[in-house]
Amino acid sequence: DPRLYDLSDRVPLAVGVDISPETTTLTLTNLKKAALHHEAFPTPERPSFDDLQRMLVERCARFLEHAISGGERIEGIGIGLPRGFIRSKTPLFQRLAETAQRKLNAPVRVAAPAHNYALYAKWFGAAFALDEFLLISLRRGLETALFLHGDVWRGEHGIAGARAFDAQPERSRIPVSQGELYRQYLQQIRREPVAADAMFSEVDARVGLASLFSLA
Repeated sequence: DPRLYDLSDRVPLAVGVDISPETTTLTLTNLKKAALHHEAFPTPERPSFDDLQRMLVERCARFLEHAISGGERIEGIGIGLPRGFIRSKTPLFQRLAETAQRKLNAPVRVAAPAHNYALYAKWFGAAFALDEFLLISLRRGLETALFLHGDVWRGEHGIAGARAFDAQPERSRIPVSQGELYRQYLQQIRREPVAADAMFSEVDARVGLASLFSLA
């Protein structure tokens, strides 16, 4: 008789941690891409490396207590940390990963957020059939990730393509917004007049930016 196989809901499990200047989000996921448990909380303002390390370890440990049932374990923890979030003359990714791995007793990987998005786009998203592609991420700043030869190109320090933002609010530049980029696209590429107070829908901005980056 034929048998119908399905992926397990609870094996294997992984935790994704996404850090932005405003919010830190933790999500427990499985191979079905289901969000089994989810928590979000404010990111400490201008944390030191020790502050960030302590916050992540404590929050992850508490998260796992609530999310993991008896006998279950996680295969690993992935952390997205924007470049420039903490001021340092040396790369912090490896130091943060080693400390968190030791304290949480689970494999930990730290990468630039855009690199994580590129991996997701390759294995679960629209880039599945592509061997090489460039991903452009718009959040508080502009980040890119280059997928080459089956993996993300990370560079010597693991942050290739990431654009640092100024962590000091009084000196920070205005964040890059989809609306502003779309306005520039209309004015400079399509040569269309745009009112200074014009509002754009998210759909218009996304379609326009897709055209802009395709041209680039």
